[in-house]
Amino acid sequence: MLTGKIYIDHRQGKDQSYYDKFTNTKPTEYTRKHIFLFLIWLWGFILGFPTLAGFLGAYTTDYSTTLISIVCLSVFFIAWMSMWAIGRQSWYFQEIFDSFDYTNDPDCYDNADDARVFVIEEKIAEARMTNDIGKVTECRQNIKKIVKHGKISKSTKEYLEDKYYYLMK
Repeated sequence: MLTGKIYIDHRQGKDQSYYDKFTNTKPTEYTRKHIFLFLIWLWGFILGFPTLAGFLGAYTTDYSTTLISIVCLSVFFIAWMSMWAIGRQSWYFQEIFDSFDYTNDPDCYDNADDARVFVIEEKIAEARMTNDIGKVTECRQNIKKIVKHGKISKSTKEYLEDKYYYLMK
């Protein structure tokens, strides 16, 4: 994200080269500008709040300076929450916030089939939301095939045997 090699100034959904190799989709719609605004919002709080609180706390000595400190911190919080509200509506903040999930990153797993299992589990969750029983059944059968014929790690196999015990018979 920081080098700009992945996120360039266009909508990613239109660029086939960045499609996910397991699901063949790239649902993100944000550009480098949106990510930059999100990082300003995030690091603005992580660095801004302790810095501001420390600065104001160091100079708070009487009633008037305490009042000024409280007003400054209140303005900071209101501005920070307003940036989230605007960002959520206009700058894809919620999508960016939700996308920081590296559980489907192939580097997190020993084998490619481990990553496929969790992508299929996400598809099951989506199918349950839309009450698509056929899709749920198809995904469960895909998990069963991966367990029987795929190359998965021991921890993933134990997880699947615990969660989908009825498929392992």
